[in-house]
Amino acid sequence: MAKKVVKISVRAYAATLGIDDKTIRKAIASGKIKKGVSYVTQIRKGVEVKVPEINAVVADAEYGHLHKIDKIKPGQKISKLIKKVDQGLVGKNIIEKSAPMGTETDTSDDEDQLSTIPIGKSLSYGEAARRRELIGLALDKKKLQELEGVLVRKDVVEKTLFAFGSELKKSLLNIPSRISADIMASTSVVEIQTIITVELTNILNEFSKMQQLKLN
Repeated sequence: MAKKVVKISVRAYAATLGIDDKTIRKAIASGKIKKGVSYVTQIRKGVEVKVPEINAVVADAEYGHLHKIDKIKPGQKISKLIKKVDQGLVGKNIIEKSAPMGTETDTSDDEDQLSTIPIGKSLSYGEAARRRELIGLALDKKKLQELEGVLVRKDVVEKTLFAFGSELKKSLLNIPSRISADIMASTSVVEIQTIITVELTNILNEFSKMQQLKLN
């Protein structure tokens, strides 16, 4: 007895992939889902219309697998993810075993692994999109690593700024003891103003040279 083919609506199929049903309809219209879709005739508001139904197994092989790619886990190598996805797709006859993504080694860097991904006219749409997804994941990881050197915790910033402010306060409070004798020996208001201005300028110039604070 032949196994009964189960078909579901476009909306239900989209839900299994975690995407919008409009995305599935566009995939159907563009031919990305071809064998996995069939049409039934229904009467709606007195008008005969053709409604698409999805064979999820076939549609997954054509298009749905693109949205079922495993996400990179913390510390996971791109090479291991590629190998895992490749094994799953080969089992579904989506890609050929003779089309390797590159040499799989635990010690290879992500960028080296990505450089081995072949790109050519012979790639199918599904395989090209899958590889583009993997490259995007690697780039996101690289951007995150770059941001880790830029973003710092709020408490560390507050601690550093407090230390900077304390040093500035200490320098300002030491002004009277440093210039009191000069002020007492001055002979005019202009000379007193000059002494104070020079001292303040020296302190501010010294602190302005600190172009980068050390965040510890």
